[in-house]
Amino acid sequence: MGNSHSCVGTSHGAQLLHLAASGNTQEARQILEAYPATSTYTTYVDRSSPLLVAAGRGHYRLVQAIVEAAVLAHGPSRAKRCINHTNQKGHSALMLACMNGHAQCVESLICNGASPLALDNSRHNTALHWAAHCCRSDCVQRLLNSNATFQMQSGEVVAIADIPCYDEDNSTLVKYVDRHNGWGLIALHLAVFKGSTSTVRALLRSGASVAARTVPPTVPNSPVRQPVGSTALHMAAAAEDLSMVRLLLEAQVSQNVGDMRQSVDSRNERPIDVAGTVNNLLLLHLLDPNRPITSVTTAAAPHTSVTLYSGGGLGFLPGHSVTAAVVNPNDGVTLDGVLRISTTGWGSAALGLGGSSLGYRGSSRRAGGLRSDQPPHVMFYNMLQKLRLVLTLEAIDLEAKLAAAAPAAAANGGSSSYGLDACSNGKQDIASSM
Repeated sequence: MGNSHSCVGTSHGAQLLHLAASGNTQEARQILEAYPATSTYTTYVDRSSPLLVAAGRGHYRLVQAIVEAAVLAHGPSRAKRCINHTNQKGHSALMLACMNGHAQCVESLICNGASPLALDNSRHNTALHWAAHCCRSDCVQRLLNSNATFQMQSGEVVAIADIPCYDEDNSTLVKYVDRHNGWGLIALHLAVFKGSTSTVRALLRSGASVAARTVPPTVPNSPVRQPVGSTALHMAAAAEDLSMVRLLLEAQVSQNVGDMRQSVDSRNERPIDVAGTVNNLLLLHLLDPNRPITSVTTAAAPHTSVTLYSGGGLGFLPGHSVTAAVVNPNDGVTLDGVLRISTTGWGSAALGLGGSSLGYRGSSRRAGGLRSDQPPHVMFYNMLQKLRLVLTLEAIDLEAKLAAAAPAAAANGGSSSYGLDACSNGKQDIASSM
């Protein structure tokens, strides 16, 4: 790559850079057709180029035109240098497209030879790290699941996510999708920290390891304050992110990596220990390593449905009472109760069912609990979702108890009313436990 002094037609190169910033594809094409060498133009100070600007702004057709002009002017070999050119911060066109969420540009660049292995200067991030850090799930999907493949020196062709590369310590060989950056985090850690379930799902579909741990950082100012050796589950637990915890627990079953609820970090703390200070009973229920993992991963299944009856319409107010009918479709047992919402201010609330408190208190932290700027009806809706999870888990436990008691009842010559009695007792147990 030449700088502004060595590029043929410097004034035309500067004009092309301006057109790339404004997205004027028609005039930019005219310059590229007349002066193809301008495709490799770079500024002297910050080493910016038309391709970097076009990719960062999401001008997909202009990105294609610049790549084609570079191949025409300099051949495939030098054109690849143009595609992988970085600015003074070490950002490539692929990184900039991932940062700003331009999925079409990501796919075009990766299919035309952009290197996913390039690292930036300050954080040692790859394009995948940037996509995860900025919660760009579409870019993660296009980057890892595009038609592009990587050919190794041995001739073997592998998917982008499975490219073997050296980790941040320059000695450990890992898959591209599991490479750590300078903060000691893989892309999955960044997505979990940001609370983006869609990005986490995209990474997990491409084989990101839910068991990967943080490593000692090589650059300062990491935003994640978890100790070395933490897993993604530790981060989700610390953030009180119930949906993320459930997603990761489901992923550990599919990846067959063992029970991550038992994993400990450098402080010898498990995820439940990290979450133990927040007094969130729902979260502790999910993270309890003494519970069978199947009772957690099946909690999203429709074991229990909640039907609400309210005389007040949608205008729920503090102190309002709602009748809740909870039905288990497997046995038709209905658990009736009165759901009450009470608030002591905008930042906290409590639920009650059947005369007892659920024991959940909202938090102003990022991903869990209730934000202090939420109106009452939004707070109420969020708490209903958590109530449904509690009742679902309790219904699963009740089913397990009934299944365990059935052989003994049959041996004692018990009638079918045994199940109804047990369900009645289970109803009382649920109400008393809440």
